[in-house]
Amino acid sequence: MSSEKRKVGRPRIYEDNQPRKVFSLRNDLIEQIDAEMEKHSKVLGFTINRQQFIEMLLNNWRDK
Repeated sequence: MSSEKRKVGRPRIYEDNQPRKVFSLRNDLIEQIDAEMEKHSKVLGFTINRQQFIEMLLNNWRDK
């Protein structure tokens, strides 16, 4: 992200210029994802966020 302060009411400006999309999941699925994410974070030795975990899953599926 840019180091400049963003204007009120304006969307964030990302340096990679990639459009952002959002998808929603049921609460029970989020809880399952968070539990698996926490297990994987312990294996890695550092905390990952949900986006990083989903990217890791997608990369793992793609590489198989």
